[in-house]
Amino acid sequence: MLKRPRITPKTQAKAELSEAQRRYVERAIAQDPQRRPASRIATDGGLNHTTLTEFLKTPGKVLDALTIRTIAEVTGIQPSADVTGGFGTGFGEEDATPFDHKQDGVDARVAATVELFLKGKPNAAPKILRTKALEKDGFRAGDIVIFEQDVTPRVGDLVQAQVYDHDAGGAHTVYRLLGRAGTLDLLMPTHGTSEETLLVDNRSVKLMAVGTATLRTRS
Repeated sequence: MLKRPRITPKTQAKAELSEAQRRYVERAIAQDPQRRPASRIATDGGLNHTTLTEFLKTPGKVLDALTIRTIAEVTGIQPSADVTGGFGTGFGEEDATPFDHKQDGVDARVAATVELFLKGKPNAAPKILRTKALEKDGFRAGDIVIFEQDVTPRVGDLVQAQVYDHDAGGAHTVYRLLGRAGTLDLLMPTHGTSEETLLVDNRSVKLMAVGTATLRTRS
């Protein structure tokens, strides 16, 4: 006589988490502004090209927090609380958010200008800065910055990077000016802070996008 697999609270929670993540990944793919397939979203985020396709076709599989965060960064589609399942995200709050001219109360003419900057640039995405920490670096809260992937950064560029804490299984997004020492890319400390200079090693610190244009409206 065959025994039914025992369903414990832990296995039930994992199944519910897997299903919530599946719905999120499918939504992120469907709503991706660039309409990229799962494999392209994965590679644009530095993941293996099969990461998302394998997840979607494997019942019960669970993605780690860093992968969920990568999907959110690449697509701009944010996960709901049930997608992390209480396992902990360890992600810091962002100093910039995806630009939405209606939600941000920006004039339609400014939104049209942003669209002109995005035209013909499938790997570009506008973000609105929320932090005042970059003011001495020339960027104000409320500035709209066009960030592009696959652009070679230059010294002095504002870049978006991910700083990973592999022990805690988390990460946070930072926006800093790029520096360079020889062939090494560095994230420079924000003026007036006690931040450390960070080495971009593509493991603990990874560049995600480069600011290529900034729009500022009168407050």
